[in-house]
Amino acid sequence: MSFLAGASRSETLREIGLRVTLALFPCAVLALHLRPVLGVRPGLWLVPLVMGFGNAFLVVSVGRQLLRGRRFLVFWALYGLIWAAVAWHGTHFHRAPRPAALFMNLGEISEVPWPGWEEVPWVIVLVALGLGWLARRPVPIGRETRLATAGAVGLCALLQGYAVLHYQTRDMVRFSQYRDLVRTHGLEAAVILDGLQTFRLGRGASALAVLRRDKQDNPATPLPVDPVRVDRMVVVQVESLDREALTPAIAPALTAVWQTTTRGLVVSQRSSVSGSSSADFQLLTGLRPLSGIPVYRLAWDGSPETFPGRASARGFRFHAYHGNDPNFWNRGPFFAAIGVDFQTSESIPETEHSRWGRTDGDLLRYVAGRVHEQRAVHFVITLSTHPPFDLVHPPGPMDDVRMKERYLASMRYADDALGKFVGDLPRDGNTLLVLYGDHPSGVFEPPGSEEPPVPMMLGVLTPDGRVTPLTRAGRPVQDLPGTYELPGLHQFLLSCLDASAR
Repeated sequence: MSFLAGASRSETLREIGLRVTLALFPCAVLALHLRPVLGVRPGLWLVPLVMGFGNAFLVVSVGRQLLRGRRFLVFWALYGLIWAAVAWHGTHFHRAPRPAALFMNLGEISEVPWPGWEEVPWVIVLVALGLGWLARRPVPIGRETRLATAGAVGLCALLQGYAVLHYQTRDMVRFSQYRDLVRTHGLEAAVILDGLQTFRLGRGASALAVLRRDKQDNPATPLPVDPVRVDRMVVVQVESLDREALTPAIAPALTAVWQTTTRGLVVSQRSSVSGSSSADFQLLTGLRPLSGIPVYRLAWDGSPETFPGRASARGFRFHAYHGNDPNFWNRGPFFAAIGVDFQTSESIPETEHSRWGRTDGDLLRYVAGRVHEQRAVHFVITLSTHPPFDLVHPPGPMDDVRMKERYLASMRYADDALGKFVGDLPRDGNTLLVLYGDHPSGVFEPPGSEEPPVPMMLGVLTPDGRVTPLTRAGRPVQDLPGTYELPGLHQFLLSCLDASAR
């Protein structure tokens, strides 16, 4: 610290102390409002907090160096506002905000009502204002402060370089979740990395070739049941379905299906750039979502080797239904490219209020009116149990209610809608029913822990109103051992189409 010697020593020390104090502000937001991102216990917080400090110290130091007087105060006001929004998002969703996903789906997300004033993290706002008051002090001009800024740049570069090498960031973008990027690189760097991957231009057949090579080299474990010959398939992807939710008190209808069908657990394999769209992509294509590009941004090359393609080849129509906008996660263009008749919120009548898209009640009533068609696959993607679990009336919005209670309330609503839907399905002995979760809700696991597998149920609807399990060599199979992948379910459904071909 010899460069601090001389007349400017005290001023430079105060300036560095101020920069450190300002850089600790984002760390406080992480510790108070984003604990699920930091890790399951305080001992794991070191890396994300150090990375967060390094990023913030760089941003603050460069800002102090380049922006003088009121210009820095304006910059700090914007920076503080951003972190207040991060605090709100962390409290409301228990996860870090992901700007790239927001911009991809801006049109649909813009329809969600703005939060009320009571949801604003006022403590964070007041702390940001107080730090802004401290930052009104002018920046000492001289070699010492320039060296301090250069030191902040070097510290951040050193931390990010270590993270890139130690955590193999290129693979992390493809195989991990966004929260892992935030944990290992800090929020600012994670936003940049995620944005670069999300909006990169590479969309050609080379990316699909990598996914197909992975499928060939690492085939999914097949389901140990025999394919069934049917005239109709009804496949329901249930938003945020947890095994712990399948109890008579929370989800009596789904619990009844769970107890009578062939049941097992499936891993969701969400990636950092594809989010929850990873699940239906796997079911439709049989490919794992290991792309560095959002999977529905891949330009499909016309290959018929998909669930809809096989259905068409075997004389089945393929319909998909979702209560959201057709372009959410770019589903609409991709579904059209693989031959899916996609029905979304634009064509589903609204009779119940939802803060986002159509309620599961409206969605499932709409599907029930169309599902009597034979020689067809009906693929339904539900929405009402999407975080923050306050989309529908009832049960929400539920102010001042814990995330877990909101989830359970929304699951009770969705279960009621699903129970009525299953009761409306044709009872002709020729309908295969499949239900599975796209991913867990996150309310039952310790913050920062790995995602557990989600339920999967398969059965045939009989004329007497029961949903019976599938068989293996003529014997009913109630429990599937171990865990499975959605590409394994995809392959089983293709075998059922082959068995049902005329």
